[in-house]
Amino acid sequence: MNLNQVTLPSTDVERAANFYRELGFVQIVDSAPRYARFECPDGGATFSLHQVDALQAGHGAVVYFECPDLDARYEALVKRGIRFESPPTDQHWLWREAYLRDPDGNLLCLYFAGENRRFPPWRIGAEPSAPKSDPTGPVQRQLDAYNARDLDRFVAEYADDIQVFRPPAPEPVLSGKKAFGEHYARNRFNLPNLHARLVDRIVSGNIVVDQEDITGLSDGHVAAVAIYKVVDGRIQAVWFF
Repeated sequence: MNLNQVTLPSTDVERAANFYRELGFVQIVDSAPRYARFECPDGGATFSLHQVDALQAGHGAVVYFECPDLDARYEALVKRGIRFESPPTDQHWLWREAYLRDPDGNLLCLYFAGENRRFPPWRIGAEPSAPKSDPTGPVQRQLDAYNARDLDRFVAEYADDIQVFRPPAPEPVLSGKKAFGEHYARNRFNLPNLHARLVDRIVSGNIVVDQEDITGLSDGHVAAVAIYKVVDGRIQAVWFF
């Protein structure tokens, strides 16, 4: 059994459909003014809007959409005029959440939880095969911090003995968190238009490979590949190509 479809009530399906398209969902059925169905950009889940004459009073359901690029997506949507009730916030249940409402008042949550969605530390009857750590967590968080130019949050995802390599040179170009942070403060986070867009991601064990498009650098647009080695929840080494 799998939950892969949710229907939300709407008094104006066309208005609501415009809102969800603006959020980045892909419309796959258009039966306005009665019905519309959307596909999530990632995964195979769908959700739909169904016309109703009036909305029910009281607390309704909350619909959650997981976004690996939560902070960057939040910033992009705010710039496009989407209003949020709260910005991305770390919760004590280990999810990072941002809340907003659609035009009908349905409460939505854009969030990132990684392994903690299915395998929180307090999971009942944890499966022996449950992963001990999700290497994409620190990699995604440092990417979000990079785009927010938040140096403290960025550096926090790296190990104290972080090493940065630029092949084919065999020796690291940066060693240690202090030198790493100083480099990014001096050469990256002082650039007002800096932005890295995630194009693709591959995960194998504790290795995460990101393909990125970087803009806002002094030498213009850069297509880059970064290979991250994650150990004990922190990035221990990274190779830039």
